[in-house]
Amino acid sequence: MASLITNVFEDGDSNFAFASCSNIQDLRGFTSGYAGFTTGTGDSETLIQLYSQNHPNNRLEQFLPRCHEISSLPHCDRQSRGTTQGLEQFCAAWKEEACDASGAFAKTQRQWVFENYMIPSARYAAQNGVTSALGQAIFYVTKCGQQVLVEVQTSKA
Repeated sequence: MASLITNVFEDGDSNFAFASCSNIQDLRGFTSGYAGFTTGTGDSETLIQLYSQNHPNNRLEQFLPRCHEISSLPHCDRQSRGTTQGLEQFCAAWKEEACDASGAFAKTQRQWVFENYMIPSARYAAQNGVTSALGQAIFYVTKCGQQVLVEVQTSKA
């Protein structure tokens, strides 16, 4: 449910955008898939590596060396990390892989989000005494959006 809520607010649609890919000019390179994986932050690279373990020779593997170069740049060098040079056919390959009839790439996206966003956010919510579905969804949206929760106040009243 949290993924659905996030998707509606991010994309204005209840359909998950597994094939989406564009440069939204936010200095994070290409933003892709239903979770907004980016070439400038390294999560696209991680996702493609995971996918390639079970689906070698896919259309995205050719971009791993360039994604790794970008991921290796200093985090504060947002201009360089946001480049899409050397990734000219990245979005076409992403869309082809996401629209493949097997559904394997969409499944890998869901798996990655579950393991890296859903589980950690649920754990963090539980550590802070948040048990309601809405409260857990808020933690998920915050984790998925890569924002930092500075302080959580709970009332024992």
